[in-house]
Amino acid sequence: MHGAMSSLECWGTLNTPQGSERVPSEQGAYHAYYEAFAQAVRDGSKPPVTPEQAIEVPMRLMLLLLAHVKIGSWN
Repeated sequence: MHGAMSSLECWGTLNTPQGSERVPSEQGAYHAYYEAFAQAVRDGSKPPVTPEQAIEVPMRLMLLLLAHVKIGSWN
């Protein structure tokens, strides 16, 4: 079947200091996010993600990356 995914394609890998394990992926709910965003634009209600939250996650990732590059380690 075109576009069908095998059961193994619906799994991801969780890497922790204790090792790696395959975990099932969960279906995203992007439609709910965009519906809430549109509602916030229409009526001024609270958005699903604040501007501060939208900036915080990429900034933390960038700082983590820079710290690992600086010490030359990914462990």
